[in-house]
Amino acid sequence: MTRNSGSRNQSLFSWTMLPHPQTGLRFPSFAQDQFPGFSFHPSKDPFKDCIIGYRGHVCESCLTKYVMPVYRFEETGKIVQVEHHCDSKVFPRLDILPGGLIPGFINDLFQMLLQDLKNVVNQWTKNRPCLVSELLPVHRNSIDLKISKNNRNDWARRSIRDGQTTLSDPELMDFLRLSGNKTYNCFNAYFEEEGYTQEPFRMSISKQ
Repeated sequence: MTRNSGSRNQSLFSWTMLPHPQTGLRFPSFAQDQFPGFSFHPSKDPFKDCIIGYRGHVCESCLTKYVMPVYRFEETGKIVQVEHHCDSKVFPRLDILPGGLIPGFINDLFQMLLQDLKNVVNQWTKNRPCLVSELLPVHRNSIDLKISKNNRNDWARRSIRDGQTTLSDPELMDFLRLSGNKTYNCFNAYFEEEGYTQEPFRMSISKQ
């Protein structure tokens, strides 16, 4: 199989956690009607042209789910991952929910988060999410990804073979689930037809 070995000037995986350097905005995690975790609709983000990805998380302290953008600012070269700040308005939930119900509630939040993240990605990419794969020079702490002959994870095979591929909704959900509710991650790909030989790849969702 032909592998794609493209490179980027700025790796998606080289940032450090930083406060937002330009807006000072805080992105509250209380629910919005369609895109929970945003203080405004993603299309109205004043820095939408700087977005290079998204990540979702469930906060077990304030019992909320949120989807946050990841930005690259060309003028500074910085990649900025917006941090979650617990909102005091939602802490009463901890008093309302009996302790025995909290684990189930958190599990429900994770299930809903995946759908929220898919909706945000589809809105960002205009329903044409493109999965880009790049061969890494060295192995990293990566997620194992088995690519078998029976077309399981065919989206991964296409992306690795061609360098990129457009994902259907089920494929997008599958990728987001495997990547840990993020639009990017590193994977150790194991190819069944080659005796499960291992190769490390960076995979990330981008706009076409």
